[in-house]
Amino acid sequence: MKTNAATNKTESDLIEEQKYLRQGLAELETLRAREWEYRILLDESSDPIFSFYPDGQYRYVNRQFALGIGKEPEEVIGKKIWDIFPKEEADKRFAIVRGAFESGESKVIEVRVPRPDGDRYYITTAKPILDDQCQVISIICISKEITERRLAEMALQELNETLEQRVGEETAKSLAQERLMIQQSRLAVMGEMVGNIAHQWKQPLFALELILQNIGLDHKGSKLTDGALKAYATDAMCVIRQMNDTIDDFRNFFKPNKEKQHFRINDSLEEAIKLASHNFINHGIEIIWRKSSESCLAFGYPNELVQVLLNVLSNARDAIVEKKVRGKLHVQVEQGMDNATISIRDNGGGIPDEILPKIFDPYFTTKTKGFGVGLYMSKMIMEYMGEISISNIDNGVEVSLTLPLASTNQKARATGKT
Repeated sequence: MKTNAATNKTESDLIEEQKYLRQGLAELETLRAREWEYRILLDESSDPIFSFYPDGQYRYVNRQFALGIGKEPEEVIGKKIWDIFPKEEADKRFAIVRGAFESGESKVIEVRVPRPDGDRYYITTAKPILDDQCQVISIICISKEITERRLAEMALQELNETLEQRVGEETAKSLAQERLMIQQSRLAVMGEMVGNIAHQWKQPLFALELILQNIGLDHKGSKLTDGALKAYATDAMCVIRQMNDTIDDFRNFFKPNKEKQHFRINDSLEEAIKLASHNFINHGIEIIWRKSSESCLAFGYPNELVQVLLNVLSNARDAIVEKKVRGKLHVQVEQGMDNATISIRDNGGGIPDEILPKIFDPYFTTKTKGFGVGLYMSKMIMEYMGEISISNIDNGVEVSLTLPLASTNQKARATGKT
């Protein structure tokens, strides 16, 4: 009975072992099928995938990785990295995964792969594969190509590195252009001022000529007494002082103001009208200045304001002359709460609507001999201390110059009161 029991137990154990064996074989087949599926997926991946043993031997590479180095997967698997790449590059590549071997932690690094058609850039994730004792047995690496992004970043970095230099160069060009335009504007105004000086000197020069002729005639007729000579000398000195005052007026105009200061708007307006008056008189243009009883004290650049006013007056004169009308120019100053506005209106026919938006553009002019910088420079000057605007009115143009008024403290300093 004991023998039969032992035999029955052995047969039962064999059946059980066979059952486990069949299950193990089935699981093995399933694992092989899954491995095959995974290999297909890895091989068909568009990202390079590869794995290393701790000694640097390739355990696996997919087709995309092999394609990237110009080989077949079979030519790489089983070889060490130093068999595939030159030593310096192999050391650099293996150093990437060595940290994962040593720490047992995943690493993410950027890799540059030299290629004949240009370098390729990848982000590579190196992940350790552990055994049952948590020992690293291999490293699997998955790379994602970032060539386009990296090249864009490099281009942006290069752009940033040269941006400051380029900004400096463009700023220098802009400043040089601005200085040229300022010089052109000054030369244009200077040319007109020289003409004005010539007009204002004609009468005193004629007076000096008469004095000299009278001296000669009196001397010839033996009538040149000491008293007569003294009177002639006094008259001549008066004429010379008048001519000297004229030169001082124009010389002061060409002195630029380096800093903002307090000044009376009426003073600048009076100076501009005085400098331009002979040209207006010669063309029969009447200037109607409605002076205010209030003295507007502004804060800005008085000489530069005179330059703007002269440019505005010159444009109004040219428009009236071209229109061939009996010219009239209306000038007035209106004071507000915080600013004052100079208004200059002419009857020169106005500005065509299609031209009006362009009048402040640099080098834009409708004059055959114009530079096209006058209004542009006037706008630039006014931007430092106020505003300038131009609009059409009935049969003419109105130019408005708005300036900030001096504050209460500034007025006190300007008048010497505290």
